[in-house]
Amino acid sequence: MRVGAELWPGNEALFFAAGQGWLAPADFRLVEMSSGFEAVRAFRNGTLDAASLSYDEVIRAMQDGSDPVILLALDQSHGAAAVLARPGVDTLPALRGKRVGLQVNSVSAYLMRRALESAAMRSDDIQIVNVAPELHQRSFERGEVDAVATYEPFRSQLLGYGAVELFSSTAIPGEIGDVLVVRRDYLEAHPGRAADIHRAWRRARSRATSPEAVARASTRLSLAPDLFARMLAGLTILDAPASAAAWQAQREQLLTAMTAIQGRLAVAGLISKQLPLEPLFDWPDGLAGRVWPD
Repeated sequence: MRVGAELWPGNEALFFAAGQGWLAPADFRLVEMSSGFEAVRAFRNGTLDAASLSYDEVIRAMQDGSDPVILLALDQSHGAAAVLARPGVDTLPALRGKRVGLQVNSVSAYLMRRALESAAMRSDDIQIVNVAPELHQRSFERGEVDAVATYEPFRSQLLGYGAVELFSSTAIPGEIGDVLVVRRDYLEAHPGRAADIHRAWRRARSRATSPEAVARASTRLSLAPDLFARMLAGLTILDAPASAAAWQAQREQLLTAMTAIQGRLAVAGLISKQLPLEPLFDWPDGLAGRVWPD
């Protein structure tokens, strides 16, 4: 199973599980992606069998003709994604006419749109500059943009550089989070691997904030351990449901959130039509018994 995951604190439990040997190297290969946008493209093209994607990215993948199934809810952001500006640009209305760096068709674009809505602004009130997340700080330092819509670990790097936070995911609870999706055909052919990754996530989640896990993630991301720990404070790493009943409750929460997000994307003209989202949770026969054995 080729699993794509971008640089994001919420994905580190996957890499920790792989490092501990809980995802057998013969069966799993974690692929570090430069962004969620690239992960969506690789998933759509079949380069990846599974990917960690934000809610809006899953919807975009469906619009592109992919057939994803949600296996796990990984995390929810409550401050780890934010709109940051250079000093002197201290409010969202002050962004009018300014250059804002973000990656189009990504969670950053969704965050920026919600920020603008909160200030009764529109996308054409700002100049959008398409910038990959890993280049946000460079563009900021060079003066190529006046603000960015970004997320960890880039958010903390920019705050350290002196950026001012104008808006964050704390203002839109439940709207920015990540799930692990698997291609339906792969899931049907390899249900055992889906069960394995479910169990591995559960083990890794229980140790996500342990000194060993923090040290490994900090080294992998080239961050000081205390900085990585502060990043985790802006996230809720979710537990893998331990029963069918717990999954049903989580499923309903995800379905409600993603239905609302799809509606906003449609109203904004960012997707061509609204698709049924229930198939996202349609596991193949027998998988539930492998994940939660009697």
